[in-house]
Amino acid sequence: MNNFFNNLNKREKYLIISALMALFLFIIFSISTNLVSSFNISSKQLSKAKSDYEYVVSKVEILNRTVTKSNFNIRDLDSFLKGKSDVVIESEITEDKDVLKIKFLTKDLQDSIAISDEVSGKINMSLTLVEYSKTDQQSQTILYFN
Repeated sequence: MNNFFNNLNKREKYLIISALMALFLFIIFSISTNLVSSFNISSKQLSKAKSDYEYVVSKVEILNRTVTKSNFNIRDLDSFLKGKSDVVIESEITEDKDVLKIKFLTKDLQDSIAISDEVSGKINMSLTLVEYSKTDQQSQTILYFN
C-alpha cells in the first residue's frame, strides 16, 4: 500500500488526502449532529417532566388546603358535640387566630377520653395541648388545636 501511494504523483496524493480529510470531517459532523439532536430531545423531555411535576405538586397543595378547610367546620363540630348529649353535658368552641379551643364537660374521665379521640379524628389540625380536670361529679376537658 505504501508502494502504491509513493508511485502516485503529487496532485493525486493531495486529492486522496483531501478526500480522506473530508470523509473524516463528515463522520465527525454526523456524530456531533446526532449528539446535539439527542441532547435537545432530552432537554425537552426534562423540561416537560419538570413542568408536569410542578403542575401535580401545585394541584396536590391546592387539594390538601381544600381538604383541610372543608373538613374543619366549627358548626359541624358543634353539632357533633350537641349530638352526643347523652355523654357531653356542656360544650364550647372558640377560635383565636390559628388556635382552636374546644371545651366540654362529661360525666366521667372515660367519656372525656372517648370524645377527645373522636373530635381529634374529625379535625385535620394538630392537637397541641389537652387539659383534663375532675370537678365534683363531672370531668372537664379542654383541647387546643393548631
